[in-house]
Amino acid sequence: MDMISELPDDLLLRILSLLPTKGVAATMVLSKRWRSLWTMVPRLEYDSLRGDTEQIAFTEFVYRSLLSNKAPVLQSLRFCIDSRSTRAKHLRRWVEIAVERRVRELDILYKIIGYEKSIIPLPSSLYTCGTLETLILRECVLVDALPQSCFPSLKTIRLIGACNLDPECFYALLSSCPVLEDLVVELYFKWEKTYTIAVPSLQRLSTHNICGIYGGLVINAPSLKYLNIVDRDISGSLVVENMPKVVEAIVRVFAAVPSPKLLGSLASVRRLSLDVECVLLPKDIVFHQLVHLELYTRGKDWCDVLAYMLERSPNLRVLEIKNDWCDAGPRDWWKQPNHVPRCLLSSLETFRWKNCRGYLEKEVAEYILTNATCLKMASVQQKGYFDLEEQQLILQDRASMARGSTSLVFDD
Repeated sequence: MDMISELPDDLLLRILSLLPTKGVAATMVLSKRWRSLWTMVPRLEYDSLRGDTEQIAFTEFVYRSLLSNKAPVLQSLRFCIDSRSTRAKHLRRWVEIAVERRVRELDILYKIIGYEKSIIPLPSSLYTCGTLETLILRECVLVDALPQSCFPSLKTIRLIGACNLDPECFYALLSSCPVLEDLVVELYFKWEKTYTIAVPSLQRLSTHNICGIYGGLVINAPSLKYLNIVDRDISGSLVVENMPKVVEAIVRVFAAVPSPKLLGSLASVRRLSLDVECVLLPKDIVFHQLVHLELYTRGKDWCDVLAYMLERSPNLRVLEIKNDWCDAGPRDWWKQPNHVPRCLLSSLETFRWKNCRGYLEKEVAEYILTNATCLKMASVQQKGYFDLEEQQLILQDRASMARGSTSLVFDD
């Protein structure tokens, strides 16, 4: 008995929406009922990167299936293609058809093969698409917003890879999205100008500058709740103007000139992962909401950052320290606070140290274990491989450490 064919059309369409369009189209030969069912699938996916694809055959298939689609709403259109299988003019025409079909999600990955032109401009009709809710552009796709651009429904933008992104076009694109909530920018920046993210409605921002050189980044997002920023341009400058509502932040910034507002803009954060080469420590900030801190031991000033965060996080519950890079340096790096921070006396419950090593780090760990009176769980993992005898010595050394909490349990 053919149980699949007994399923209702709505359920079958949901199943078919999970498959590449090439596989969906193949179902037309199953029976008379399936002959037209595939044309009602609201999600289309074309992939020429999974094997050798002849250009003409692939192009004809995309045109035929895209024009044959009769779904009331084109929920999603995704392309994973390259310059070998698809010419730029065809991609632009397919996007035009999608706009005419009132597409809601458009996802384009376009890889350049050989020495062809490295950017693919998209049709102007895309920049006035009123139904588009999600736009994902990857690899060599040109973002070129027009003065009359308007995306009244666009909530999610992801720009990933080697997109040719002029700062003025980038600003114009974001300015044309009045309800934008989620922005992901992962690019090799090529322009020695400042990029500006000024979006009142933005709630989530992930921006990764992968070894590019640019003039800096300005963030003005008064509604932002989640921030994930990775900036590896040591010559760049991060300027934070307005982020008063951030709840969770991942900050990995290695700029030679850190922004004085970097930490100050995160006063409302509850979870913070901090990995910085150097950072200015504002004196008038208290992290009243911070309950979970993850700190990387990067740079020679990480001890100062740790002491600073302990003093100014009165309600901290979880502290995680992770070794990423650390110069041996003198032992007097660690300068204990003048008084025991409030979080150690009243709130810290979990302490973890991954790849702990050296005398300095042992001294810091001992300070926390000795003064954290509410600590319930601790884990101090040594870096490197140890034989049974060395492991026994490590356990004995840990057992000899003073403990401020009588309920502390070590989690191995």
